[in-house]
Amino acid sequence: MDADSNQTTFGSDINFSLVTNKVPAFVSFMDSERRYQFVNGAYCDWFGISAREIEGHTCAELLESKVYDFVKPFEDSAYEGKPVSFELTLKRPDGETIHLNTEYIPVLDSATQKVRGMIGVGQDVTVSKRAFQRADIAQNRLDSLFGQAPMPIVVIEGRDLVVTLANAPFEKLVSKENLVGKKFREEWPELEAQGIFKILDGVVSSGEPFQGIEFPMRLDLNDPSQIRYFNLNFMPIRNLQNVVDGAMLLVSEVTDQIDAKKKIQETQQRYQSLTDFLPNMMWTADQDGNVTYANGRCLQYSGLSTQEKFGE
Repeated sequence: MDADSNQTTFGSDINFSLVTNKVPAFVSFMDSERRYQFVNGAYCDWFGISAREIEGHTCAELLESKVYDFVKPFEDSAYEGKPVSFELTLKRPDGETIHLNTEYIPVLDSATQKVRGMIGVGQDVTVSKRAFQRADIAQNRLDSLFGQAPMPIVVIEGRDLVVTLANAPFEKLVSKENLVGKKFREEWPELEAQGIFKILDGVVSSGEPFQGIEFPMRLDLNDPSQIRYFNLNFMPIRNLQNVVDGAMLLVSEVTDQIDAKKKIQETQQRYQSLTDFLPNMMWTADQDGNVTYANGRCLQYSGLSTQEKFGE
């Protein structure tokens, strides 16, 4: 059927086809026997079939049985006088799978108020559906990547700083599970006094990353005297409008390295204290002959101070 030749009216002075052929949505009308009496031009063009191939037929005759089994409950509701909406997945004659946001609107007889037909309106959402599917795939890949990362990672988003991702190493670090959906401030109020929230707020408001090296933190509320050290990287996260609305925190604990460094320093100080009391001169030098250490007797003999000897 040529769309412009369809002059069907439904008890109105307004020609239904002339109106509906101007809209991009797919519009159809079925009578009280559930047979198509009208489909607009967009319906015909998009599905690649003529109105003559549709008129007089029911959905049950035109759709695959499994598709109609899905549609029928919505159709039944419309013929009971209840408007319904749902998403319909169809396969076009060319084999392409498409997605429609569909509404069934009952048409009532003005005198009896009985249902005498149904208007169907469909909006193609295939492009947005595929975009969401690609986004879901990308998100799953990102979640998998973060999940496999050996270092603790947490992502915080929104005004309330809600945790949207926390990998297993991070949950192990903070000794908490199922953090997604929880508010960062409420989960770790003890971090307020340690300056973490101030840093986080600064990253979100400025859009500038922050790096903390050997940052001291107290995570054990049962033992607040225990200090652990971390390298922290706060990175701002931008939404689709390019506005910063969250941050990603990468954590690397360096407590063992700090403890080892302190032990080395203590050993060096102990060694120096012992050698300073020796009556003999003692010094060490590197491979280029530069003196790296001299005890008190050696400095006394040379008449130089430690700063003069080593440029400290």
